[in-house]
Amino acid sequence: MTSQQIASYRTTEGKRAWTTAGALMAVAPLASLATYDIGSFVPVAALLGPALYSASLVIFAVGSNGKGRITGDRKLGAVSLVILAVVMFATAAFWVAVSRHPSPGPLMAFGIAATVVEFALALAAVVEIKRARVVRRPWCDAPLWALIAVSATWLIPNIINATGTAQADIVTAMAFGTVEGFLRMALPILLGGLAILLAHIPATEKTVEVL
Repeated sequence: MTSQQIASYRTTEGKRAWTTAGALMAVAPLASLATYDIGSFVPVAALLGPALYSASLVIFAVGSNGKGRITGDRKLGAVSLVILAVVMFATAAFWVAVSRHPSPGPLMAFGIAATVVEFALALAAVVEIKRARVVRRPWCDAPLWALIAVSATWLIPNIINATGTAQADIVTAMAFGTVEGFLRMALPILLGGLAILLAHIPATEKTVEVL
């Protein structure tokens, strides 16, 4: 990582990219909450939140005029973020399309498959963000910890449900469902806000050029 890459988000374009992407990410869950009831009458309204979130991922990946890319020059991270954005929006659109014609069996299989694919893409992206160190320490670990937290709320109850009783399944699903819902609402707001702050707080990390 060169000093130019580390400082790329300090440029005007980089600050603009992080501010815009952070704002979109922070607003996305609020938009989903605001359009929750409207979605029953106008299903396409339910796509506003996912569209904002996906847009934020793309901006973080490509930056503004090549500046402010959150994964620096690590192409795997950028590609993973862009594909993740497409997959997440496509999945949300699929759920909206089939919401009036549910088919529990196939939809459950699709839901699990989509979750696994999204997790794999997100894991690749957050690891590359950490390795790129464009985001200063210790904040470069924040996306990884956020992914671990959300993934745990999905994985733990499934493990418990596989070995527990029917009553335990219901209680566990309700408890972890509440926690997962809170995290999916709070974490994008926190990460988006963090991106905006980092874009405008003077950098303190020292860099050394290697000759």
